[in-house]
Amino acid sequence: MRSDPLQCQCHDSLTVILTCFCRISDLDNMTKGSQGRFLLLYGSQTGQAKAIAEEIFETSPNHGLDPEMHCISVTDKKFSIEKEKCVVIIVSTTGDGEPPDTATKFWRRIKKKTLTSDYLAGVYFTLLGLGDSNYTNFCRNGKNFNQRLEELGAGHFYPPGFADDATGLEIVAEPWIEGLYPALRKHLGLDGVSESQTGCPVSATNSTSDLCQGGEVRNDIGASSDEPLNPLERHTKVGSPFLDVQSSSVDTRMEHLSSVPNSASATSDDAEECSSDQRRVNHDQTTLGPSTNPGLEDRSASSVSKVSVTNHLEVSPEPNDMPSTSLRRPEGSKRGEKDRPLGDVEQASSATEGGAVTQTDGSASLRMSIPPLSESGLTLPVAPPPFLDVEFHTDQTLRTDDLPVQGGAPMPSAASPVTMATLVSATRLTRADAVKTALDVELDISETGIHYQPGDSFSIVCHNDSREVNDLIQRLGLQDKADCPLSLQVLSGTKKRRAVVPEYIPQPLCTLRHALSHCCDIRTPPKKAFLRVLVDHTHDASEKRRLQELCSKQGASDYGTFIRDPHLSLLDILTAFPSCNPPLSRLFEHLPRLQPRPYSISSSPLVDPNKLHFVFNVVVFPEGQGRNERREGVCTGWLNHMTKTEQHSDVSLASQMSKLSIHWDTKIPMFERTNQRFHLPAEPTTPIIMIGPGTGVAPFIGFLQHRACLLKTGACLGPAWLFFGCRHRDRDFLYRDSLEGYLSSGVLSKLCLSFSRDPSPSVTDESCKMGNATSDTPRYVQDNLRRYAAELCQLILEDKAVVYVCGDAKNMAKNVTTTFSDIFMQETGRTAYEAACLLATLREEKRYVEDVWT
Repeated sequence: MRSDPLQCQCHDSLTVILTCFCRISDLDNMTKGSQGRFLLLYGSQTGQAKAIAEEIFETSPNHGLDPEMHCISVTDKKFSIEKEKCVVIIVSTTGDGEPPDTATKFWRRIKKKTLTSDYLAGVYFTLLGLGDSNYTNFCRNGKNFNQRLEELGAGHFYPPGFADDATGLEIVAEPWIEGLYPALRKHLGLDGVSESQTGCPVSATNSTSDLCQGGEVRNDIGASSDEPLNPLERHTKVGSPFLDVQSSSVDTRMEHLSSVPNSASATSDDAEECSSDQRRVNHDQTTLGPSTNPGLEDRSASSVSKVSVTNHLEVSPEPNDMPSTSLRRPEGSKRGEKDRPLGDVEQASSATEGGAVTQTDGSASLRMSIPPLSESGLTLPVAPPPFLDVEFHTDQTLRTDDLPVQGGAPMPSAASPVTMATLVSATRLTRADAVKTALDVELDISETGIHYQPGDSFSIVCHNDSREVNDLIQRLGLQDKADCPLSLQVLSGTKKRRAVVPEYIPQPLCTLRHALSHCCDIRTPPKKAFLRVLVDHTHDASEKRRLQELCSKQGASDYGTFIRDPHLSLLDILTAFPSCNPPLSRLFEHLPRLQPRPYSISSSPLVDPNKLHFVFNVVVFPEGQGRNERREGVCTGWLNHMTKTEQHSDVSLASQMSKLSIHWDTKIPMFERTNQRFHLPAEPTTPIIMIGPGTGVAPFIGFLQHRACLLKTGACLGPAWLFFGCRHRDRDFLYRDSLEGYLSSGVLSKLCLSFSRDPSPSVTDESCKMGNATSDTPRYVQDNLRRYAAELCQLILEDKAVVYVCGDAKNMAKNVTTTFSDIFMQETGRTAYEAACLLATLREEKRYVEDVWT
């Protein structure tokens, strides 16, 4: 039969359509599978890893990349790593080198012994680990992740980095992130594809090659090969794939980050002066010339600044009126006595041609810069897009006492819900003339449901200082709205992806005072992204320029010197830069969560299961270095103020306790913590060696209380040595009477004391001059460790003693570890490497345990 021509024509047309449809579908699948897509995972304990992942998630589309972001805890629900081709992981380390709570499930999954060495073959990844080099196991979790993924056959498409919170995470994180984007594009085969052709939402006009300016290579993490690394050849193709910057290399890193050439091209100052709420940013970095400071009131031709725009910017005109939540200095308000140093600094400065202010006395400060920074072009991060809207409800009232603690958001490292303990007493353990004030606080936990062992720690959900909160509200000019109910909503039309209202701010209603007092951390130094936001709301030319410097790549050293290291707060910054008036919504976007503070328990439940003791030093930040007044630590200051009416000296403690009037309405929010491993041996006869100078003695008081109770029941106890140290025997010898009592009763076998500031009667003035003052007198706990080296080796190596170290991580814990290494070499003839291996073995066997903090 002859075919109908019309039917054949329709059939052919349908075939062509289906063929085209299939090709389009294949193209769509190929786009989803290769063009720009990668998996972005984060494992965070306090939110820092999540924040970095969100930054990558927000800026990736500007580079033609399409990340799929998940918390690493949703493994098997939202993603399966073995099915991925390109993975970026941001993960922190917590505790004694352990994964954060959100990453434990993933770690258990990839640690399964049944997984083969090619399980992740074909998976390419990179990793940014966050840690603190003050702790022994710096970035241990990130390094474990990296090693295990390699063992399972995964390869690197970009070298891992390990950022150090002790010196500033940004020192490693910023260049690592900058190098990540071109590495992703290269690995995903996008080098020859313009960013507008990837199918991703693109707002940038320049390619990622713009990340290199004037010959400076931004990616200094390590060179990548032209081809993706074969997992089987990864060790030969990448010599040292780690960027592991600790304190020893900080100066080099700072020098590198401040060596960017001046820029050459020009644009209008409107790009910097427009409101960030109206800004549409088209890339993640701009480069400014040395003079970028014309104020809002001066838009004449003479005020045009030299700005090299590395990546295209589109700017909407700034509205005439600021939003209703704009933060202004109250009309008629005067700068107080605390602000006088700023005026003094201004007199010693001079304005440059573009409005920038430089020091004439040759030294930089928070508000003033010196050449070459003051004359340098600046590479700035573009301000993050606004995403919150604040609305005050003047016709409503709110009882804030009924609001859930931090909006009911889950607490980091929490093993129990937040519960209210009752303050019973506060005992001052130090003399009035001691350098530090140490307090022992007793809590009633009978109604909390909390159970503990000696050595456990718990967390307190503290409040910000009420006077500091009031000062900040006054600086913002919002006194009349401080207690007015407000609500937060996601800003309509925001450019931020996955924008949400912070879960730690109560909804649907809260108040400004409550949010700043209980939910937001107003003391933590503002991050560079926050400073960048403040730039857009600073009117004075010289102040704007200085804030630009502090958040720029070239100003990395100044940021560390004048903001991070002196631990300046948002209030300090706003006080130093009085023309800075950001909208309230932008503060809620960038103020981090007020984190709970952990404390070691210094009691035993065998004494009273309904009572709990803990001890702390009141932390003090003196006036100066940008602070206009003395401040106490957030939590220790809050506890010190709260317990003032209950505080008493430990002299004649028993009689004073019987007369103490207790205020049973004083409540402290607290919760149990996870990963409790600082415990006494299961067998009481096991020898223990306790090292805890200062408040590091806290858990050992609980240990000794517990042993005393066991001794009363007829239990047999093994030897117990305690190494304690402080400045002065008569001023800050904590728990002196208790320790001497435990020694005399046999609960404590050996008490080794050292007092670093007391004069030694056995040392003459002449020997002090010769530098031999500490030759015979132990000044620090490590001096006593060396004195009893032979006995300690016997206890540890022959009698299987457990060593406990508690206290300062930055100096003491490191010195103690070094001392034990020296002792093992001296007493056993081991080499340095063998001594290190021995210490590692003791740690693995849980016979060298640390509870340390910075």
